[in-house]
Amino acid sequence: MSADGTGSTLTFGGFTSEVTGINFSGMERAVLESTHLSTNDAKTFIAAKLYDAGEVSVEFNVNDDQTGALTSYPALGVAQSITFAFVDDAGTTITFTGLAICTSMDPMSSSVGENITGSATFKLSGAIS
Repeated sequence: MSADGTGSTLTFGGFTSEVTGINFSGMERAVLESTHLSTNDAKTFIAAKLYDAGEVSVEFNVNDDQTGALTSYPALGVAQSITFAFVDDAGTTITFTGLAICTSMDPMSSSVGENITGSATFKLSGAIS
């Protein structure tokens, strides 16, 4: 059964907001060619010991206390603690924590009759637990 995402959260440094979408993507582990002169038929590969934890992108509503105050947004290029959580339909919270660097920020977007929104992308650095 799939979950609808209601209750998902993200905290980065002192930044929290009304999250409307979270995407945890790009986790990967490289493979290294291990073929040698005695290999028969096809190349062989092994998994690298280190992995790339990926990135997290978030979309959010801009809170009243954030408008006009860019200091309340995540600092670009500064490694800080990140916690993001997903809640399944049974009410179980799946939480991830680690370090991340805010690599991009779209602080505000607005249209007539719609919420002021923003988005940010965070590169995960090191292991995520």
